Amino acid sequence: MTNNFCTLCDKNYLFRVLALYYSLSDQSDNFRLWILCTDLITYNLLEKMSLPCITIIHIQDIETPELLTIKTGRNTAEYSWTLKPYLIKHIFTNYNDVDIITYIDADVFFFSNPSQIIKELGDNSILITPHNLSPHLKHIEATRGTYNAGLIVFKRNDKGLRCLETWRDKCTKWCFHRYEDGKSGDQYYLNEWPKENYDVKISENSGLNTAPWNVDNYKISYNKNQVFIEQHQLIVFHFHSFKLYSETKFELSNSDYNLNNVVIEQIYKPYINKIKESIKTIHTIDRDFNYGFSRKPSVLKQIIKHILNKKKMVM
Repeated sequence: MTNNFCTLCDKNYLFRVLALYYSLSDQSDNFRLWILCTDLITYNLLEKMSLPCITIIHIQDIETPELLTIKTGRNTAEYSWTLKPYLIKHIFTNYNDVDIITYIDADVFFFSNPSQIIKELGDNSILITPHNLSPHLKHIEATRGTYNAGLIVFKRNDKGLRCLETWRDKCTKWCFHRYEDGKSGDQYYLNEWPKENYDVKISENSGLNTAPWNVDNYKISYNKNQVFIEQHQLIVFHFHSFKLYSETKFELSNSDYNLNNVVIEQIYKPYINKIKESIKTIHTIDRDFNYGFSRKPSVLKQIIKHILNKKKMVM
């Protein structure tokens, strides 16, 4: 069975989406990845690369008059979140052989065979992953939502499509980077899905969409070239807050998250190696490509941020 995935990407996430692609290539012999390119630079570079198993989609193929109207009132992140259900709907509409699609954020990375995701979906219509926030971060669930929108599986059936249409309508009407009246981006809407008749499976696999916001909840081990999160094999890790400062300098995560040595050595280092490979590949095509690098904050700003984070932790 083919593992079908989709994501979206702009020029600032191109290194990451290429690392994601490399991880899928390493872990699966049978997959397809659709990438919605939200700018022409990304589209042209990926077109030149002509990578196997990838289908690139131009933003103009997705944008409706309604989307173009709301685009000016949303920032890049907000508009990208709005596009997620449109992308999934586009694939279901234009590719009749796709019965199941997994949306993934561009900053995730596969560590084992992705077929385990469809196995967990089973006979259900939708699969979502809970944040499972670390105790010191539990307070943010009130404004970020119980579930993470960085990995969602939809089945092409009545319940899956009905949920997708509802999500699309709600994101079209409101999708902003703030908490307001029970809404927060595209993500807080997921809180309602298990309560509706959508046939939703909430993942029980600790190795699926593991992330810095929950990794210190688990016993992490490494055995026979595989990372285990408790008793589960690590399938997908979500590298939220990871930053690139140069081709050789990276920030693993912000100070809210606790990463032990096993996580750094067996999860972050393989990812960094693929990011370096991605940078090298892109620069062989366009040596002047310099997007996706963050500006390193000054020492003073880092000290202030550290103090503020400590105060936040106390509160």
